[in-house]
Amino acid sequence: HARWQPLIRKAIALNPRSGTARFARAMWSDDTDREREADFQLGLALDPSNGRGITAYAEFLISNGRDEEGRPMLQRALWIDPLSPRARFRSVTVEMDRLGAVGLEQGMLKVLEVDPNYQPALQRYAKYRWIHHGLLAESIQIIEQAIAIDPQNPSARHTAMAMYLDLGDEAAARDVAAGSPVSERSSQLLLALYRGDWRRAGTEAYLPSAWTFGTFESWGAPEALHDYALRTREIDRAVQFLEREYSLQ
Repeated sequence: HARWQPLIRKAIALNPRSGTARFARAMWSDDTDREREADFQLGLALDPSNGRGITAYAEFLISNGRDEEGRPMLQRALWIDPLSPRARFRSVTVEMDRLGAVGLEQGMLKVLEVDPNYQPALQRYAKYRWIHHGLLAESIQIIEQAIAIDPQNPSARHTAMAMYLDLGDEAAARDVAAGSPVSERSSQLLLALYRGDWRRAGTEAYLPSAWTFGTFESWGAPEALHDYALRTREIDRAVQFLEREYSLQ
């Protein structure tokens, strides 16, 4: 972000009515949400057929809990560019609760029909084939394809690490996780569980690195906290942590 900020500022200075530049600043700046939304709205007014910018605006709205505003924005982006894999991908993930497991998997497959190398959809599709069907060999083949497309992306490596442990191949799990600093750090909890080291696993479960990829992919963290709490009798600490992490009332 810091590297390209001067270019974005220069673009806006050269042409204050460039919708593309306004969208770029909204997408990549570290401004407040209010300032970013002002840029998104100005970008939309100046460049109403910018599908990439409109998709980013939809993502911004959804990430701020404004799904009902984000959905029609995604539909607008798809009307402009029906073959945008990113817009298609987001239109599936925003309907997660309605689609359910089967619908999510089918939705990701449709994204991959448009772009077989769209890495986020490959990562999700591999995960669903693994979790929903237990198809380890197929899932690993798909996730390795995702890693080959974007080797520095830690998300696919984190997913692959869990798959290899499920397969019983600890060496492969360590090797794939080591491909990025983030995935190497996030893998420590599951590796400790795999070795039966409940104390190390419990310690890791209290660290932010165990939750890097959200509650949906914090595999082993609740179990590690459970075991650690029962053995150390630090029950209240575990309860309070889980209440906070899962937004339990």
